[in-house]
Amino acid sequence: MELQIIIIQISKLILLVLVGVYARKLKIIPEEGIAILSKLLIHITLPILTFFSITSYKLPENIFRDGFFIICMGVIIQLFSLFTGKIIAKKLKLDRVKKNVYAAQLMIGNTVYLAFPLMTDLFGNIGLIYAIVYYLVSLTFIWTIGVYLFNKDEMKNIRHIFKSLVNPCTIAFALGVIALILRIDIAMDKWVLFRNTYQFMYDTFYPLGNTTMSLSMVFIGLIIGQMEFKQILGIFKDRSVQILVLVKLIVIPGFFLLVLLFAKEIASEIAIAVIFIETLMPASTVTVAIAKENGSDYTYAMEIAIATTIICLITIPVMLRLYQVVL
Repeated sequence: MELQIIIIQISKLILLVLVGVYARKLKIIPEEGIAILSKLLIHITLPILTFFSITSYKLPENIFRDGFFIICMGVIIQLFSLFTGKIIAKKLKLDRVKKNVYAAQLMIGNTVYLAFPLMTDLFGNIGLIYAIVYYLVSLTFIWTIGVYLFNKDEMKNIRHIFKSLVNPCTIAFALGVIALILRIDIAMDKWVLFRNTYQFMYDTFYPLGNTTMSLSMVFIGLIIGQMEFKQILGIFKDRSVQILVLVKLIVIPGFFLLVLLFAKEIASEIAIAVIFIETLMPASTVTVAIAKENGSDYTYAMEIAIATTIICLITIPVMLRLYQVVL
């Protein structure tokens, strides 16, 4: 990863975020439009991108080894972040509701709207595929521990959690993996009609799926654009938010950078880079909606998401430069 490439890609993402801020400030896109855009991304463009990224890309031989490594590291990172959040929240003497929001936001990162565009820009399709594997781990934590933290007095039943895990993106990922196992590439070489049909579908839908990256950044801009400048400055005066930003964007990534020093022999360079970049992600925006749905302090969750999203645009290039020096 060349530093110049990283800075260029981050600059592109920032400009797309500013488009979202502009659209929200001028009310070109109303508040309800944010929820609609989120549904468009999660239910249509992202599943399309996921399926065709997997089926159209020749995966490396070490895909399963890397996939297992990413899953294991994903679980470790989520649990480490969760317990770190619990300890810090207790030290800060936050109330019960804020303690849970604090721990959840430190645990769950923005594994879709920011991670996917960045991984794709830096590593291409394989970066996206590895990011999706990590996303599946994160998704599991969101709909199990995350829901539990936001609604501790009324835990959702297992059926509800399972239903949440089965969504268009996970289905598209599963179908893509099945297509690989069934050797779709051999079928395309053997049957011209099958190859032409797949190519037609790819040419039709992939451009739509490819809008996911740009729309994701616009979505983040819309979230930030909902708040006035004075309100945003007010967020950074909150000591608990200041500490969370420091821990989530610098301390935890720094710790796992040292851990990843010992992973060179068990995973590819791209898999290791993907894991590290995932630790750099800001707090999730999805958890804000979950907090609101479950009657938790969604305003506090939103403040954390906005603060970490703004600061990460500075910390990501810095931490990636550190990654280059160390690894």
